[in-house]
Parts: sequence; structure tokens; C-alpha cells
Amino acid sequence: MRSEKFYPTNEQKNFIFKNYKGISNRDLTEMFNKEFGIELGVDKIKSFKQRNKLDSGLTGYFEKGQAPFSKGKKWDDYVSKEGQANSRKTTFKKGNVPHGTRPIGSQYIDQDGYLYIKVKDKGPRFGGNGKWQQYHHLVWIDAYGAIPKDKVVMFLDRNRSNFDIDNLKMISRKELSMINKYEIYKNDKDINLSLINLIRLINKYNELMGELKNE
Repeated sequence: MRSEKFYPTNEQKNFIFKNYKGISNRDLTEMFNKEFGIELGVDKIKSFKQRNKLDSGLTGYFEKGQAPFSKGKKWDDYVSKEGQANSRKTTFKKGNVPHGTRPIGSQYIDQDGYLYIKVKDKGPRFGGNGKWQQYHHLVWIDAYGAIPKDKVVMFLDRNRSNFDIDNLKMISRKELSMINKYEIYKNDKDINLSLINLIRLINKYNELMGELKNE
């Protein structure tokens, strides 16, 4: 039986057009559902993007044969030794959906180039408390703590296989929206960091100007 086709409103279309760049289908779906208070599947957003030829622009991917973890000891806080051993025996082709029977420590790469790690057997498949977590989120959490719901963690050089903590940056969804709006997400770490600081300066300036007008 075919699933019901998604017919977005103009407001919903504009939201997708505004936010699709530099973000995975799954994260965009989560943002969309939170914005409009609905439970839309990732496949609906993905199909809409394909029909409208919307390319997220993500360039990082995990190359065949490349070791996925530069700092394997970071697993110790959230994956057992057995799970780590299972991970070395279990690989997935890019875009494959993992099955519930996969052991803890298994890994796969989604179609947007994000690396996922299975960290537990019970719970929802994805999300903040999900069985499968994006590896760069785990790296960030290990270093700095939880990621607030209104924040995202980006790869400064756009390389999804570069998990160095210095290559990760937490920004607000508002800041991500501005990056997408003006199409200023580059492949250069230093340029992107400067752009983020500039966006924050502009936002702070606008905030201060608004306060002055209200005095």
C-alpha cells in the first residue's frame, strides 16, 4: 500500500526552501515537525527535495576503508567493549537503514553522509534518546555536554568524516537559518568560523538596537 503523498502549504514549502542547505534530511524533518507540530516522516521531506531538485550541499562522506574513529577511546563512556568489538565486524553501505537486531556498536552512514552508532537496544530508533546516535554528536557531548534542542553541531570544514573536536561547532538553529539563507557555508574551516562570529555580531547588534528603540 502506498503512503499518502505530502502536499505542503506555501508556508511549509518556504520553510524547507529556507533551511534545506547544510542539514541532513533527518534533522530537517525534526526541525519541520517541531515548527509545524506534526509527525512527518523523513521520506516525505526527502521526496519533496528530490521533486524540487533541492541539494543539501553536504560534501563530507566516509570513504571506503577509512577508519571511522580517530579517537576510539571516546567510545568508552557510552559503548561497551563488546559493542566496540561488534562494531569492527559490522559495516553498512551508505544509505542502508539499520535493523533492530544489529549489535550495540554497529555503525552505518546515511544518504547525507552522517555516521551513526548504535548505543543501546531499547528506545526509539533516532532522536535525543534514540538507539542510533550521530557520532559527531557523541564526540561533542563527550567534550562539552548535552546539545540543547535549539542548537545544532556543524562540521566547520563540511567534511563529515572529520570528527576532530576542533572541527565541530555548536550554533543555534537561527544562525543555521541565516547561513542557509545567504548560502555562505563554505568548505573552509576558518572562513566558516569567521562567518559564524559575524552572524553572532549582527544578531547582537540587532538585539541592542531593538532594546534602544524600546527605551
